[in-house]
Amino acid sequence: MKDKSSLNEESGEDSGIDSSHCTQKNLNLSPYWGLVCLRVLLTVFPQSGYVHPDEFFQSVEVVAGDVFGVEVFRAWEFNSTRPIRSIVFPYLVSWLPFSIEKYFWPFGKNGIIPPYILLIGPRIIVCLISFISDYCLYRTCYIYGQNYRARLMAFATSYVAIVYGTRTLSNSIEMALTSLVLYCVAEAMCHTDQVLYQDSYLQEKLDQARGIAERVKIARLKSKLPNHTLRHCPILGAALAFGIFIRPTFLAFSAPAIFFWLRRGPRKSQQTKSTPAKFIASGTLHVLVNLPLLFGPLGIFALLGLGRLAWLCIRRRWARLPRSESPTALMVSSLVLPLLVLSMIPHQEPRFLLPLAFPMAYLYAQDIRGPTSDEESGDGILMRLYKIVPHVWFLFNIIFGLFYGFIHQGGVWPVTSELAHRLSDYKSIPWRVTEVHIFTSHTYNLPRHPLQLRPKPNTRVVRFHEMGSKDPDEVMVEILAWQKSKTSPHRRPKKYGDQLFYLVVPGVLEKVFLEEASKHSLEVALEWSHFPHLSMEAPLSWRENVENPQSCSDEVNGECLLKNELVHEHDLDEFTVSIEKENTFKSFTRKFSLLLYRVFLKCSDSGDQSCLQAISY
Repeated sequence: MKDKSSLNEESGEDSGIDSSHCTQKNLNLSPYWGLVCLRVLLTVFPQSGYVHPDEFFQSVEVVAGDVFGVEVFRAWEFNSTRPIRSIVFPYLVSWLPFSIEKYFWPFGKNGIIPPYILLIGPRIIVCLISFISDYCLYRTCYIYGQNYRARLMAFATSYVAIVYGTRTLSNSIEMALTSLVLYCVAEAMCHTDQVLYQDSYLQEKLDQARGIAERVKIARLKSKLPNHTLRHCPILGAALAFGIFIRPTFLAFSAPAIFFWLRRGPRKSQQTKSTPAKFIASGTLHVLVNLPLLFGPLGIFALLGLGRLAWLCIRRRWARLPRSESPTALMVSSLVLPLLVLSMIPHQEPRFLLPLAFPMAYLYAQDIRGPTSDEESGDGILMRLYKIVPHVWFLFNIIFGLFYGFIHQGGVWPVTSELAHRLSDYKSIPWRVTEVHIFTSHTYNLPRHPLQLRPKPNTRVVRFHEMGSKDPDEVMVEILAWQKSKTSPHRRPKKYGDQLFYLVVPGVLEKVFLEEASKHSLEVALEWSHFPHLSMEAPLSWRENVENPQSCSDEVNGECLLKNELVHEHDLDEFTVSIEKENTFKSFTRKFSLLLYRVFLKCSDSGDQSCLQAISY
């Protein structure tokens, strides 16, 4: 089903979309299906990266406490006293997988469900929901005769779909719902145009008919035309209600589509006279920073396209703007208005723009695929730059996909899984240890539901101390204060030594924390590490004297990581050079790791009262 007027408009230069290579034949989607498999595989074999704390604390952490009855950190937005967020989204993505896991793993190894299972269950649900965007993009392109392969490939190769589209973020669900609304409206517009075209044709025949029998026949045909005014009304109503409950900003993303849906019907031919220039000056962070950061070359082409429309409005060239009843106008409005609204909100993050993936892919995916065989004849500078656009697009998504999928806060979930196994295994932590303190510094907060701590009497107490970006000296003072305390709330009197202290810090701050621990008469022992991990809260140059490194700061498997002296490579033999390079590589990987330390007083095991008194003093 295609509307001829829309197709003619879309094929012109003024529409802003190149459809010269569109075809109504079935296009080969084999590469796209490979990308679908990649998205699923990276969900089942999960990415260790940690995009934002909301992917745990605004979703799965809330439901895990209700389903499993374990101790969790319940964000204040979900407290029963003054809740401001709906519980719909967390239960949508987490309740079913958690219920299934609770049924099949009632106890599990060491009495816990494997943290891996807890992680991938909700992510599989979000991954399946993300394919709503793919299907809606395909259907929208198909009914308007556009090249759906180019747009599907652009969307599926974007790290937005691979990383954000599989995370338990409310923005991911907002992206799928926006895609659904845009498709329903675009299909309704096409259906309305067809019905109106047929109604106009029959009305013309009715006016020309002379005989009564012929007029009756045509009138019957007109009466059988389908009703187009309420097309997809139940779906749109449900999507709107559901989306606004999940995120109030969904109203900004869906408002342009609802406007186009409401204004369908008989109308005179007119041009869109919106002025994108007004929105460009309203906010620059989302437009100039977050849009390119999230979509890369696609975002840059979107900015160029919107700038072109703004220039046409300034020059009053209304005839070159997209027709107001076209899908191009629908997508442009669905791109401009949300940018305008979100740019006025003080709190701005790139993930807030995820729902723009659908209109951007529809409008500008053709631009990032590079020149076609018919266009490669040119040899100018612009043509050379245009030829490398596909390579830049793939390189951009590979880099950011690896960064946000595996490197950014990449050790937080693995260290949480490690702690879950340690706390459930009394071979790792003896029975006499009845209180465990977990300090985290310069990294994201650890989700607590994987630890599966059940609030029962006479069980081990686990306390979390999230130190944020406090100075290492303050962290060590806090640890020392808890180390020397004999009693604490909810803790029965115990002999000295029944507490266990863990410290989780990025490797780049290892030297600073070791120095501070030594100053406060504390010893640290490396228990575990994970590579890669990069915490933006701990920059590489933070209080580190790289010009004068100390002697060996720690040992792993008996090998020193830092040399005692600076030597030149030409003064060493071949074997020594290889050892030096190996240690340099280990030192490098250590800086980009998340480290789990055990912290204890230097004389805690000796029981020397004079030592204890000296430390207390």
